Amino acid sequence: MPDCARLPFIGRRLLLAASFVRRGAAVADIGTDHAYLPIYLVKSGVCVCVTAVDINPGPLIRAKENIARAGISDKITLRQSAGLSAVFRNEADDIVAAGMGGDLIVSILSACGWIKDRSLRLILSPNSKASVLRRWLYSEGFDILRERAVFDAGRVYTVMSAAYDRVIRRDETAVYAGGLCCAPGEAERAYIGREIDRLLRKAGGYERSGDAGNARLLRETAEKLRRAIDK
Repeated sequence: MPDCARLPFIGRRLLLAASFVRRGAAVADIGTDHAYLPIYLVKSGVCVCVTAVDINPGPLIRAKENIARAGISDKITLRQSAGLSAVFRNEADDIVAAGMGGDLIVSILSACGWIKDRSLRLILSPNSKASVLRRWLYSEGFDILRERAVFDAGRVYTVMSAAYDRVIRRDETAVYAGGLCCAPGEAERAYIGREIDRLLRKAGGYERSGDAGNARLLRETAEKLRRAIDK
């Protein structure tokens, strides 16, 4: 049984991401910072080994101290690396990338030669540009299996789990909401409402520039999203 009193505090967003990790999976945590998520995953018994990666040496020094203090230095491997370049395929069943922009996550995933594997799970929580990330996933043959939103530190975030299935998807509504329209709760409605506002502002910009076609498409997408959360 995990010792809950000794688990690190990781916030609601990372707790949600941790709940998406498959029990017993080998995990690669990209952009691990101080390794709070890997420590939580190991100490809670979700997984037995994590490869924790960060591009900056400073956070990894703190991560090493935190891991040693938790007594699990044999369970978590630290790597200084950009993205997945220092992670081998046999070291990861589930890949977590949280706390960076959606465009950066796309750059990391697209640079990895072994990411298109049906047995892999991608657990992703972008700080921004989630629509850029979803569009890339759908266009590259990935499906978003599950997606939920969560309030954390005064903001609303999304966490998604994706897997490769070779199917190319073209659905503008899904690009902006992913799986959040399935039984939306308060956080999902808040997240989608924010996306609707952004789409309408962008549509207004197109209208002011004389681009009625793109403005109409964005307004139609916003209306579909509104209907989805009003069910």
